[in-house]
Amino acid sequence: MAAAQHGQVNVWQAADIGITHDHLRRAVRAGELQRVRPAVYRFAAVPVDWRTELHADTLSAPKGAFAAQSAALRLHRIEHPLLPYRRELLKLGTGLVHVDDAVVVHRTRRLDPQDVREVNGIPATSLARTLVDLCRGLAWWDLVDVADRAICEWPSARATVHRTAVRLRRGRHGVQQLADVTAPNAEAVFRSWLERQAAPLVRRAGITDARWNVTIPGLAGAGLVDTHSSAHGLVVEWKGLAFHRRPHQLQRDSDKQNVAASRGLVTLSFTWQDVVSRPEHVIGVLVTATRRRAA
Repeated sequence: MAAAQHGQVNVWQAADIGITHDHLRRAVRAGELQRVRPAVYRFAAVPVDWRTELHADTLSAPKGAFAAQSAALRLHRIEHPLLPYRRELLKLGTGLVHVDDAVVVHRTRRLDPQDVREVNGIPATSLARTLVDLCRGLAWWDLVDVADRAICEWPSARATVHRTAVRLRRGRHGVQQLADVTAPNAEAVFRSWLERQAAPLVRRAGITDARWNVTIPGLAGAGLVDTHSSAHGLVVEWKGLAFHRRPHQLQRDSDKQNVAASRGLVTLSFTWQDVVSRPEHVIGVLVTATRRRAA
């Protein structure tokens, strides 16, 4: 048992196999065990890292707890600057969790078995449930960014994330947005939304002849570009979510921009994050490009 738990056992598991508190205390005095949490013991020879410590936290409740939110995200190999790692647990119900104040314990009244799993042997919320739980504390564009990174890392998880978000969206802030961006038809919907957000920025940059989703003969990918200004010799591509794009689409877009540049067109590219969080930057780049072209 301990071998599968990073060399650790809690007092309730020990009792189930006939090991008493006295046995555990004697093992500590003999140097065989270390008491690492009020209810968790670890074999002294076990090497310790963040996973070992997190696993000890999950063992600190009578019926167990699960690594959650930023801790689960790290287990699933997802990094995000707004979500630095901290020891976070999800506990079903109101039972005690014997951990120190550095551990954040979240509680839930419902935890479906399909929403938890073992990751590197550590009980944790699934990737889908982790994203759902993160919705409450993030602005929607930051949530979408986290989901984008997660599904790029685990492409096969998209359908599960969508189903989980649909199942758990009632009464949970932000979960509908997670369901929307992972839906089967999300690519077209998100692109339409992105163009509506970008259009005012183009106008504010003084570009009044912009045409959207137009064909320029001779370009790769059938010559279809997101935005074209013939007066300024300008082509702009607006990049949506990374997991919405396939490798062949990335290659096509690259070829298209290279051909456009070789024909003397100014080619620019902005991400959806630019449009949402850096609109003045987008406007500034557009203005600079048109002025240089005019000169």
